[in-house]
Amino acid sequence: MNEICNADMQTLGGIVRRWALSQPDTLAVTDGRNALSFSELERKAVAVAYRLAASGVARGDRVLVLAEKTTEIVPAAIGIWKAGAIYVPVDVSSPAGRLAWLRDSIRPALVIATEVQLAAHKDTLGSIRALSFEGIRTLEPVDDFPEEQGGSRSDTAYILHTSGSTGTPKGVVMSHGAVLTYFDGHNRVLGFDAQSRCLNNAPFHFDVSIQDTFLPLSFGAGVVLTPGLPLQPLLLKRMEDYRITHLIAVATVLRLITGDGSALGRHDLGALRVVMTGAEVCDVKVINEWLQRYPGIRVINGYGPTEVNSISLVHVIEQAEEGRTEFYPIGRALPTVRTLLVNEQGASIVAPGVTGELLLGGPQLMDGYWDKPEETAAAFADIAGERYYRTGDLCHYLANGELQFDGRRDHEVKLSGRRINLTEVQAALLRVTEADNAVVGLVERDGQPVIAGVVFYAGGNAWSGARLESVRREIANLLPPYMCPRVLAVTEGGFMMSSGKADRKGALQALQQAVSGSRASYFNNRGAASFDALAA
Repeated sequence: MNEICNADMQTLGGIVRRWALSQPDTLAVTDGRNALSFSELERKAVAVAYRLAASGVARGDRVLVLAEKTTEIVPAAIGIWKAGAIYVPVDVSSPAGRLAWLRDSIRPALVIATEVQLAAHKDTLGSIRALSFEGIRTLEPVDDFPEEQGGSRSDTAYILHTSGSTGTPKGVVMSHGAVLTYFDGHNRVLGFDAQSRCLNNAPFHFDVSIQDTFLPLSFGAGVVLTPGLPLQPLLLKRMEDYRITHLIAVATVLRLITGDGSALGRHDLGALRVVMTGAEVCDVKVINEWLQRYPGIRVINGYGPTEVNSISLVHVIEQAEEGRTEFYPIGRALPTVRTLLVNEQGASIVAPGVTGELLLGGPQLMDGYWDKPEETAAAFADIAGERYYRTGDLCHYLANGELQFDGRRDHEVKLSGRRINLTEVQAALLRVTEADNAVVGLVERDGQPVIAGVVFYAGGNAWSGARLESVRREIANLLPPYMCPRVLAVTEGGFMMSSGKADRKGALQALQQAVSGSRASYFNNRGAASFDALAA
């Protein structure tokens, strides 16, 4: 296993060069239609860098990429880094208004997209120089390009946008050094090597794509891209056909791939060694299903914000626990991350069982938020001369030194003088309903805040008010009355973000609208943008 092989590298532009020399004909990346070996990927990335430089793109310029799931996006990103520029992937389904905001914020020197997308957004992006993915596919090899344009580890590698509390996206600015350090730290757990193959599930505007595409490539592993919609039969077939060794999927997508477990038994996944999940709390039953069907694999429960390179802590699970009901811990920090737990006064917590806010430090940290100095300053704490990112997540230490996630600081509410952590209510909902996911928040009814819950299903379930009433009775056996949801809703296929996460904000806003216009306590949604009342 190549535990550390990026320490001497300056930028991400060089991540496949050594593999192009040592295993030139080995598969590097495929989307199922087009494939590139490591030597082909390196040559194509050099050709992209040459084309960008010829178009006037200079070191430090931003390149906006409408992130289509295609083989060509990989040499596009590496070529951007070779040219010394900054990779800025955005959701290909972004509406014109959001693209206009991103254009004005990022001020890109060039745009990369499909020809169809370039034509569709001509009014918004037409004044910016462009390169199409189709054009990348036909680029001719060029003589060696001056490597990485003199770039350094402190240069910005990428800007990834997350939702912002102010109503506009926040661009997380990450340096080459931070990403390369993260690669080395995380791979001590993942164990990618030149014989590995990873299934990419994440869309390329989402931080997990760095983890499931560029990290494995840097260790000589092949990457198999999946299409935009994570359809269970297609994903399992692709895992079987390409002998996938590493599956990386956020909790919601892993639940979708797993289903009731029966489909797993119809595919030969004997090459599988590692299942990596996280981003949201993962159902214990899903993890048990993989461990029982494929003895010998490792399931890694990961935790980490985009601001610290997507994974900061891990908990490795090697044995199924049939009777387990509590969520798995988020574990221990990677060797490239420092953790600190603090109370409301900022004092350090070391005793087990005491909840505090988790702070993260070390070389994986972002530089800041693009063009948002005030939000950047608010995101960090300076403690004993070291910079720590304030996660806003509440955790406590277990007796063995691992960390257990307790919920979001902003998910802690007070009702009638009682402090309630909504994550505990969410856990009860998931336990009772066995749903794919659940979100919990406050909605207003008759001028008073009440707890509301939304459970998520992929579809195929018959829901009624009577069934939700039964759910509420079961929750009452798990939680005190003041913590029980007063409003419950189910959505079948709705309110999902392109990253595969539940759209908590959108679901609760839609439920608030429904509650404002109805006296009902139970609601249903079948993929539309609104909820309908259900009779009890």
